[in-house]
Amino acid sequence: MRRIATVIIFLSAAIVMRAAGNNIDSLLTVLDRTLELRDQYEQATQARIDSTRQALSADLTPEEEYNVNKRLISLYRSYRYDLAMHYVVHNRELATRAGDHHKIVESQLDYSNILLSGGMYKEAIENLDAIDRKMIPDDLLADYYLCYEQIYLHLSIYASGTAFEPEYWKTSLSYVDSLRTVVPENSNNYFALSRIYITSPNRELARNLLGNLLGRLEPGSHGYAIVASTLADCYSEAVPEERLKRKGYLIISAISDIRSTVKEYVSLSNLSALLYAERDIQRAYRYGTISLEDANFYNARLRRMEMTTFYPIIERAYKTELDNKNSRLEKSVVIISLLAILMLSLIIYVTRQTFTLRSTRKALMEVNGRLVDTNKSLVAANKIKEEYLGRFLSMCSSYINRLERYQSLINTKLTAGKVEEVRIMARSSNLINYEIAEFYRSFDKAFLHLYPNFIESFNALLRDEERLDPKAEELLTTEMRIYALVKLGITDSASIAKFLRYSANTVYTYRHKIRTKARDKSTFEEDVRNIGF
Repeated sequence: MRRIATVIIFLSAAIVMRAAGNNIDSLLTVLDRTLELRDQYEQATQARIDSTRQALSADLTPEEEYNVNKRLISLYRSYRYDLAMHYVVHNRELATRAGDHHKIVESQLDYSNILLSGGMYKEAIENLDAIDRKMIPDDLLADYYLCYEQIYLHLSIYASGTAFEPEYWKTSLSYVDSLRTVVPENSNNYFALSRIYITSPNRELARNLLGNLLGRLEPGSHGYAIVASTLADCYSEAVPEERLKRKGYLIISAISDIRSTVKEYVSLSNLSALLYAERDIQRAYRYGTISLEDANFYNARLRRMEMTTFYPIIERAYKTELDNKNSRLEKSVVIISLLAILMLSLIIYVTRQTFTLRSTRKALMEVNGRLVDTNKSLVAANKIKEEYLGRFLSMCSSYINRLERYQSLINTKLTAGKVEEVRIMARSSNLINYEIAEFYRSFDKAFLHLYPNFIESFNALLRDEERLDPKAEELLTTEMRIYALVKLGITDSASIAKFLRYSANTVYTYRHKIRTKARDKSTFEEDVRNIGF
């Protein structure tokens, strides 16, 4: 299933590259995901290496050991330079001891290829020069020419910008010509022939050659990565349409390199440089960092040299961008902090206003409560006024009637000559006492009608042993009547005295006496005025 998924990914990539050429973001997403799985791919490679190394034992024949070493060289060649070199050297010794000419030449070619990967170009050339061309078996000629071609190709890159570059490139192409005579079209090494056409006016020949070869290779393999990378070289960054295709082929080449656990590659580093030119600094920095790590891991001198020429530039750009982002972040933090302070200030202000509003509302409710109480008092006062007005009119009417009867009685007696009886009646206080008693009864009755619980409430203000109880013929005691007037708002002792026909001292004595009997002397009269509320 994993292999099927890999094929689908690369088929999709090929369709994108050949048809639309505009879905680069999707390919970059696949590459990013592949880079995240680097450890898993390396673990799988290491598992294959461990499995192959387990095949090495003391019981193997030299030929069997050589073949196992050959498989290990293939696994290590683009993964670990030092270990690949170890098994190549050992195979040279085995081939020399066995006297097998084919294996001797084969191990020499492997040795030159590993020297090439390690950047030991002089040593690689010397080793190839030591091989007698006429003694090379036919099936190894392609490897022989390809090794020379790759050495001089790398030297041309190494000498880029110098007078030696054209010479190295020319020598590399001469070996391509030699390679063309011995490489069949279905060979994986056939890709090298495209170098003849890459620099020619008609690059389409190289593109067709590499495109056909790419279709025959397995996606995710090292060979697929090499051909895709070479195909990317057939497109120029200066032309927008070609730049897009170059970018796409570099991506699928890098995906294959990562999946095949290759540490000696160019695709990802070239892609990093291209992305830097497009100002995709973050990806360029990430890809460049991974490329440098892999080059150091493999110890590929040419790759390290290539990386050290442009990676510091990407690193500086990345740090500059990071500094700018940090600066923007700091400004954002300051702005957010100021906004937070402003928000906090607003919250405090609103909270204070809310408390103020609540206090105001509470004060208004208290005022409204007092207004309600005042209205109740006014209603009660109006009721008292109405009640007392009715009582007053009734008393006046009754008093007038009694005066009329008294006048009639006196006229009758005077007419009858009973002057002495009239004189006796005028001197008598019975009538006045009667009227006063009637006045008190009328007042008491009217007051208790307005405040029916006055007696109980009044006694509740006194100590239990000082309670006052009216006599059978009384409604209110004299003390209660005095404080009934206090309850009605008449607090001046002189006014009370005139009203009740007592002296001011008598009223004062009564009031003082009652206050001494109160539970709370200081608030007694105020408590009396509040009876009924």
